[in-house]
Amino acid sequence: MDEKIVVSILKREAPIDYENALANYKLIYEVSNAEEIVVLFDGRNLNFEYIPKEVFSCMANNEYNRKFKKFAIIYSGLPQKLMAGLFTTLHKPHFSTKLFSNVNEAFKWLGTSNAQSIIEKTGITL
Repeated sequence: MDEKIVVSILKREAPIDYENALANYKLIYEVSNAEEIVVLFDGRNLNFEYIPKEVFSCMANNEYNRKFKKFAIIYSGLPQKLMAGLFTTLHKPHFSTKLFSNVNEAFKWLGTSNAQSIIEKTGITL
């Protein structure tokens, strides 16, 4: 059985601060109807030069991500991979987290067999 999945694609110019991070998680919570979900977070367009530590803390544990089962982070370069690695290592989210450079591998890990349909609906790029 496929997991219920939410795909979060952040824009290149998205502000990286606590308020926006929490608002994003609140939206994911509302879209999921507070059910257990897996999340594919596409961070390939983000500039990871500086992310405040409170954003990492928010990403790892907040009132809206209690139902996360798995969280796949898509990255495209070494700086993004390092920052995502710091998130998983230092902030120890309560849900399983794994880094991917390949979208299809992320979908497999999340337990989703209908990746092509999700790609078409969300516009996520391979």
